[in-house]
Amino acid sequence: MQCVLVTLFTMSQAQLGEGLMAKGQKHYFKDGTEHKGGSHKMPNGQLHSGAKHGKTSKQLFHMSELSETAKKKARRQKAK
Repeated sequence: MQCVLVTLFTMSQAQLGEGLMAKGQKHYFKDGTEHKGGSHKMPNGQLHSGAKHGKTSKQLFHMSELSETAKKKARRQKAK
């Protein structure tokens, strides 16, 4: 039964297109600006800025999830 549950969870993650966020990995806002503050995980698995959810919380992304324009911005910031 455990194998079936793991398979269903994996399929669910893939079907939803959710990336898994890891501590120690850099996170960025949609525009490519690096996030350096606290974060929290939403019930749907997304990582958002801020230790607790609030009006100013925004979704965070990995470099690989950014648009090409946002990746360029993130790389320029890294070079400074």
